[in-house]
Order: sequence, then structure tokens, then C-alpha cells
Amino acid sequence: FNKYIKSLNIVLEIKKNSIKNLTRLAQLSQRTNQFNSSAIRYDEKNLRKLLKNKSNSIYQCSAKDKFGNYGIIGLIIAENKNEKIIIKSFAMSCRALGREIEINFFNFVIKSLSRNFNMEVAILFKKTNKNKLVEDFLKKNCKRGLNWKKEIFFYPKISDSNKRVKLIKINNEK
Repeated sequence: FNKYIKSLNIVLEIKKNSIKNLTRLAQLSQRTNQFNSSAIRYDEKNLRKLLKNKSNSIYQCSAKDKFGNYGIIGLIIAENKNEKIIIKSFAMSCRALGREIEINFFNFVIKSLSRNFNMEVAILFKKTNKNKLVEDFLKKNCKRGLNWKKEIFFYPKISDSNKRVKLIKINNEK
């Protein structure tokens, strides 16, 4: 599997707080069901409002490989809140899943947030009847934390991410 992933020559482009693609990011938020951690739907207006508040960060991920360009396929919305960073939304297009893209994007953002703010990071998860894929991903890559009403907070573990990053090239543009 690792040989296959490496042979695809996948390149991720990760951008933070770019207002250029808010329409596509809103679409990802609204249309993604299987890999949407919170099922919170954002429109362009909501995303613009989030960006105006300096305690929020919006990450987008584009991918391409030797066969073509996937376009923008990932979204993470994080909020710096009460000495903790909460990922309020983690969504990935299903066309990008299964190629180590989701774990590389996730680990890159978690490391970036942890390093920049030196705070604990938690991921908000709200179970729906459709988002089992993201639930399985979080169970595999995080420690289950606090339950509150219908919300669960997961805490990432990124110890094996260095091995994975070598399979995929990541370009970061702030």
C-alpha cells in the first residue's frame, strides 16, 4: 500500500485563512456527510465572519497526483477558546479518502496549531447517521475524551505522522 501511495506522487497544498476559495469551502461544509466531524454547515457569510475573528483559523487542502488535480478537498475550522484549541469542523471530500491524504492534512494542521499556540487541541464530533467514516478515523487517530450532551471531544495523537508524511509531499502557503 505504501509503495502504491508513493507511486501516485500526491502533493497536498495547504492554505490558512485564504478568502479566495470561500465558496468551495462552504460547499464542502454543506455537502460533505460521510467525513464531516461536526455536521455544522457553514455558508460563505459564516466563513467570512469566522475569518474576521482572530481566534479562528480556516485551513483548506487541495490535492493532485500523477493522474490529475482533485481541487479543494479538505476543510478544518479551528477556534482558540479558553486556553484550548477546538476544531469545530473537519471535513474531507470522499473522492480523496483512502490515499493517506486525510491523515496527512489532519496531522499537518494539528502540528501547526499545537506549535503556534502551544495549547491542547480537541476535535468536536457530533454523531450523525451518515458520518461513520470520520468517527472511525477519529477513533483510530485520537483519544476519546469528554462527552457532553450529543457532542464528543477527541484528542489527537500524532506520534506516527513523520512516517506518513514521507509518502506525500506537502506545500504550505500561509
